[in-house]
Amino acid sequence: MNTDERISHITSKIKKYDYEPLYQIEIETLNNFEILINGFPVYTHNHFLPGTIRFNINAALLKSGSQNLEIKIHPGYNSQNIQNAYLTNNDSFFLKMEQTAWKNGSLEEPKLIINYELPKYKIDNHGEPDYEKPIDYSKQNQVIKDFSFIAKIPYELKGWSESEDLSKMDKEVLMDKVSNFYYRAIDAFKVKNYDYLNTLYLNADTEWYQSEYFSKEIIKKYQSKEGRKSKSISTTKANTTLYEQKMFSLKDAKIEFDCDNKIVRLVQSLGPDKGNSAFGYEDIDQNGMKRQIFIDLFLHIPKGSKELEIIR
Repeated sequence: MNTDERISHITSKIKKYDYEPLYQIEIETLNNFEILINGFPVYTHNHFLPGTIRFNINAALLKSGSQNLEIKIHPGYNSQNIQNAYLTNNDSFFLKMEQTAWKNGSLEEPKLIINYELPKYKIDNHGEPDYEKPIDYSKQNQVIKDFSFIAKIPYELKGWSESEDLSKMDKEVLMDKVSNFYYRAIDAFKVKNYDYLNTLYLNADTEWYQSEYFSKEIIKKYQSKEGRKSKSISTTKANTTLYEQKMFSLKDAKIEFDCDNKIVRLVQSLGPDKGNSAFGYEDIDQNGMKRQIFIDLFLHIPKGSKELEIIR
């Protein structure tokens, strides 16, 4: 499909509502972490750059009712940009989930849904952890916390609710299928064949746009621009101002299953980029900073089909 055909197709599917709830998460930490909603990884941070991050989670909410939030907290990096082996009492992690809503063209005042802070453990007079207090993290490289919450949303997405269980497939066959799909997407990105690439994402984009109630103007913006919406991480000042774009290699990528094995993707397996999408590239931005761009590419096999499709 060309751009106009995609815009026409997508806008015909998007429903508007008088009240459009939007669920958001904000995190403040120097640690690495993963956030999963209903088993779907909505954000992965395995990098040495700190900061506050805020993102929407509606695309992982398929319908109203009980939802699950899973938080995985990992050690951060030291001053030499080497990841610490264990969590310490100096580590901090703050998360809040809020619900706002579009109403009459503006967002409502947010309502707090979940508020979580990584607890400290108490040190006794001899400098040893007091095990009667919150857990001693000093020999752990991960803390996992689960929450349940109720989401009330007007739409219902099919998503991966009826997708095939990919764990039942031969692993080598599945890896070949997934790798070939990624290579096709990478090749299309390299030659800037965005019509082909965006058509691959057509159903995924339609559900994403519906979940965030995008207007036709915003849909046009996303479908008309070159490239894909992605997570961008600036790393270091480049020693050149010349623009260069280098796609990630799939050589060190590993396969990852999510949502009860109904979704599969390739992720980086080494270094500070581990857990991030293997579909992406490195370039130099307008400020001369090296950037790493990670583009979501989650695959599933719809019920009754034998072929992989992009679901997010």
